[in-house]
Amino acid sequence: MVTHARAMSGSLEISVIIATRDTRALVTRCISSLLCAGLTADRIVVIDDGSTDGTTNWLRRQFPRMIVVRSAVSQGFTRAVNRGVLSAPESDLLWLLNSDTEVEPGATGALRSAFVADPRLGIVGPALFHNDGRAQWSGGPEPGLAWLFGLASGLSAAFSGRRLLRKPDRLHKRSVQWVPGAALAVRRATWEACGPLDERFELYAQDLDLCCSARACGWSVDLASSCRVIHDQGATVKHVLKTRGSQDPRRLCADLLRWAAKRRGAGWAQRARLALGAGIMARMMLRPGEWPAGHSADARGCRREWQQALTELSA
Repeated sequence: MVTHARAMSGSLEISVIIATRDTRALVTRCISSLLCAGLTADRIVVIDDGSTDGTTNWLRRQFPRMIVVRSAVSQGFTRAVNRGVLSAPESDLLWLLNSDTEVEPGATGALRSAFVADPRLGIVGPALFHNDGRAQWSGGPEPGLAWLFGLASGLSAAFSGRRLLRKPDRLHKRSVQWVPGAALAVRRATWEACGPLDERFELYAQDLDLCCSARACGWSVDLASSCRVIHDQGATVKHVLKTRGSQDPRRLCADLLRWAAKRRGAGWAQRARLALGAGIMARMMLRPGEWPAGHSADARGCRREWQQALTELSA
């Protein structure tokens, strides 16, 4: 439990949980960045979710004090994170990091400061950035139909995401109702009250669902704009699932519809299905945002993946 003295002094303990599958190079960079940021290896838990690239043995040799838990067979990302939390050292804060992230110096201190400043703050997301320094979408209001359309069409990447995250410190606190799970930090008391992650979500939307649960329990969600994390968006998905783009469209749409049905009911979920389908059709016609240009193999592969998602939505 968090003592009053520890909270007031800002010395809240952080445990980091990283789920990985066949991303040895990525997860090694992530761990190295944490150590450079001042976190000790014994506060880091890596869940090797059935890797075949020797991740477990490599990490145990490179970081002998770190906790590495291996699953012989892949259980999926969401279940791996939940298992990681169970294996984490007792701490006040849990930081769930994707293996394709790197934290910048000062990030852990900024997280602690955010939680110390507000005892009802349950979940915090950092300011996310691409490898080239461009701002990345890092949080916002709970999704509506327009947001779903924007995501599926790619227009959100071109407009709303850039507008919101170029100056994250100017976001009104009430406009941040959820933050992405790439680098989500959660107070342990919040996790114990509202977690674990719902394992019906295969790859996406479990972060959104956890934020909704936390807010329903009276906790707040916010951005810590002074906490900076580089997120090589989609690197893990491309490597493990062999997708051409930075997302897996089929899993993305399926998980968002699961969230819609769980939180808003069957009727709203059906409207969400239509919004996602319309967005994909717009993407096919306009190729906005980060759609690969030309007739490259990546461009053709992306089109096929989104077309498959549209086919499943229409079924």
